[in-house]
Amino acid sequence: MILNNMKTNKFIFIVAILFFFCRCSTKEEPTEPTIITTADITIDAPESGAIPNTTASGKGNFSISEVSWWDDSRTLMTENKAFTAGMSYTVVVTLTANTNCSFATSDGFSATINGNAAYIADNYGSTVTLEQYFDETALYRISISQSGLHDFGAAYYDYGARTALTISLWNTGNHSTGEMTVKLSGTNTGSFSLTGASITNLLPLSWQDGKIVHFSVVPNTGLPVGTYIATVTVSVAVGNTNPIPSQSFDVIFTVEPECVNDWSAEEETEPTDYGLTISPGACLPEVSDRYVYPVLPGSEEWITNANMGVRLSYCQLPENILKSISTSGLIDALMRNPLFDYRLMGSADIPFVTWQKTYNDFNSAKELFQREDAGNALVTYYKLICDDCIESAEFFLPWIPIELQELRFSRYLNGLDVLFTQQEILDKLKHTKKKEAVAAIFAKCEYDYDKYGEYDYFKVFAMVHIMIADGYCPIFKLSQPQLQGVLGGYFTSSYLDEMDLFVSFAKKYINDK
Repeated sequence: MILNNMKTNKFIFIVAILFFFCRCSTKEEPTEPTIITTADITIDAPESGAIPNTTASGKGNFSISEVSWWDDSRTLMTENKAFTAGMSYTVVVTLTANTNCSFATSDGFSATINGNAAYIADNYGSTVTLEQYFDETALYRISISQSGLHDFGAAYYDYGARTALTISLWNTGNHSTGEMTVKLSGTNTGSFSLTGASITNLLPLSWQDGKIVHFSVVPNTGLPVGTYIATVTVSVAVGNTNPIPSQSFDVIFTVEPECVNDWSAEEETEPTDYGLTISPGACLPEVSDRYVYPVLPGSEEWITNANMGVRLSYCQLPENILKSISTSGLIDALMRNPLFDYRLMGSADIPFVTWQKTYNDFNSAKELFQREDAGNALVTYYKLICDDCIESAEFFLPWIPIELQELRFSRYLNGLDVLFTQQEILDKLKHTKKKEAVAAIFAKCEYDYDKYGEYDYFKVFAMVHIMIADGYCPIFKLSQPQLQGVLGGYFTSSYLDEMDLFVSFAKKYINDK
């Protein structure tokens, strides 16, 4: 029994030992590494003036661990050193294989950088170092802001100076241009003048010291009747061998026969006073259907509702009155509108633009522009406005403090002056009424000059607008910059210095038959 038990136990022991050794001797089969055979790398190529890009991209079982740039002398390009045109550079890219991956050795691995075969400097299986040579080729190219044909328009014989066309020029290449020049060619080269035609070396605009330069071309004054055409060309100067393609455009200018005014065939405007009168000492004419605003500054409702949108609503005419009120009544409603000049306080726009926005704020102004007799009614109303009513202790608007009455009255009157510059008014005035309007504005100009020693520029420019609208020939002898300034409402020192000239034109216009 004991012997049998001993045999059984010995058997179990031997089996256990065998199991242990079998278990310990079992090993997991090693996993074969993934072999990387190709790598396609993309990087920003050198561009003159640009800073070296130390990042690159590529897809595969690897990461890009380092990118560096070296110049021709094998000097490392630092982060603040820019590429230079005409130089050669080498980029060095180090790739690191991902875990359980390896680069194929010997001829089993190839790589490209920007699509071109890269030189494999080192291959350690886990890392690979690639090199690629870049030749930064010089690119010569310029751009200008003008192309095709520029038309200077037409002017009457004995015209004033035209506005010059200013052209911008810049280097869009990667190499400096060297000296350049601007020249005129064609049949009428002597009919135009250039300014800034000699241009020194231009660096690429992408470089730190790159810049845009300007030159200009303008028709000469004193040209006889005819059409003048020339070609403007920007090209390298004599002795400059850089292969820069030239840039060119054409200009044209027309001189028409002398302007002659003949209003004899124009139908005369029927005279009318619109039933308007003005009381002694009053500022404004009396209209039979004067509109009285129900909510005025100083009232409890006005003070309570400080929102400008609400207050503007108080200054609109009810629809039934808007369509039935006389045209003179519409003008009077503007002159008694509590907010007629509110936009002038702190406006960043030029005054003419400010007034145009103001007209859009009020339905009385919009309705006025629709009336066929708006021009005639405005002339009649304007003529009757008293210039010195404030000095007669007349309260222009009762809610305005006495010390501000003169200022506010002048502003409101300017609101009517600017109405004479609006096409909706000018188109409805015939020659006789235009002349009557200029005479009325001129009289108020003279009053301002006698009182303040200077002309009110709103009134002066209103007169010029009217004369231009009437085709008054002498006014077109003004220089083009002067005319553009007047029509655009831009008040610069040069325009203000020429007020006497504008006023002399107005005086001549009034007296011309």
